[in-house]
Amino acid sequence: MITLVLMNSDEYQKYISSAIKSYAEEKVLAGNWNQEESISKAEAEYKRLLPNGEKTESNFLYTILDEAKTIGFFSSYGILSVCFLHTILIGVLMFISQSISPQRLTPFF
Repeated sequence: MITLVLMNSDEYQKYISSAIKSYAEEKVLAGNWNQEESISKAEAEYKRLLPNGEKTESNFLYTILDEAKTIGFFSSYGILSVCFLHTILIGVLMFISQSISPQRLTPFF
């Protein structure tokens, strides 16, 4: 059974490390940042967005569990009844298309 559980500080450290790396890579691939500055810029952006880490007000950070095993992370930002999805990071991917080879896909943690 898949469940969402609020992140603790250890889970947040795993999440933020992976999120920063992924965000930096996306910005480099899009041509917005150069490789040398990408990690420091991504760290600064996440520090601005989540100044109090997993306890930042109006941010909801969850660990995705399959039974007791962590398979990913989910984050959203919400005010009152409106939430905006920020991130879903899944470490184990399901293959829908035969054209995607498992060798090209790697878990993030």
